[in-house]
Amino acid sequence: MTTPATNATIRNDLIFDLGMHWGLDTDFYLRKGFSVVALEANPEMCAKIGGRFASEHADGRLVIENRAFWSTEGDEIAFHVNPVKDDWSSVKRGWAEKGGHDSQEIRVQTTTLAGLFDRHGVPRYIKCDMEGVDDLFTEQLATDPRRPAFVSVEAMSVETVCYLRAAGYDRFQIVNQALHNMVRPLNPPREGQFAEVKFNGHMSGPFGLELPAEKWIDAEECLERFQLFRRLQLKDGMLCHGWIDFHATTQRVLEAA
Repeated sequence: MTTPATNATIRNDLIFDLGMHWGLDTDFYLRKGFSVVALEANPEMCAKIGGRFASEHADGRLVIENRAFWSTEGDEIAFHVNPVKDDWSSVKRGWAEKGGHDSQEIRVQTTTLAGLFDRHGVPRYIKCDMEGVDDLFTEQLATDPRRPAFVSVEAMSVETVCYLRAAGYDRFQIVNQALHNMVRPLNPPREGQFAEVKFNGHMSGPFGLELPAEKWIDAEECLERFQLFRRLQLKDGMLCHGWIDFHATTQRVLEAA
C-alpha cells in the first residue's frame, strides 16, 4: 500500500495502540480489520478489555501487553493509578495527581519501543497517548532505525516535533481531539475496511491516509501552529479549547499511496 519510511519491513496489517485505556481506539482498529498490539500498564483495564475482546485475543488479532512504557526493558517500576481520572494514571506520580487527586501505587513490568518491535514487528501505524512519557516514546523512535509509516502522539512540547523530525518524518498534521465529535469516518476507506464509529475526545480518531490530504504540512509550519495554539490557550482557554495530537509521516509514503 505504501513505501516504508525505512528499509525495515512494515506489517501493513498491524497497529500499535500505546496507551489502550478503555480500548476505544483498539476497538476501532480491530473493526477496520487490523491486528492490534495494545499497551496498558493498569492490570484492571487489561483484564476488562481482554474479556471484551476475548475472541480477537484468542485468534491472535489482539495482543494486550500489561506493561509500562519506560527507558528499560523488563524492569519493575511504580505506576500511579488515579482512581478518579483514570486517563491521568502515569509512571510519574506528579502527572497522575495533577488534578489534585490522590493516586494508588502498583508495581508493573516495563517495556521499550525496541522491545515491542522485537516481539511483534514494525506496525503500519503507532498511536501513542501515554501520560507523562510521550516524549520518551518519540525519543526512542528517533534512535531506532525501524519506523512505521504513520505515527500519532499527544502534543506535549516542541521537542515532540523535533524528535519526530529526527526520526525522519517530514510531514505533519495537528489534530484537535476536542473536535472529534464533528469528524466522520472516511467511506470508502483508505486504511483497512470501513467501520462506522462516532469519535469522541477519548479517541485518537482517523489516521494515516484517512486524514485530510491537504492538511499535511512541514515541521516548521507544524511548530509555528503549535506555538500559536499554546500562546492563545494560555491567554484564554475558552478561545483555544482542546488538546491536540501530532500526526507524522513522510512525503515518500504519501506519494507512494
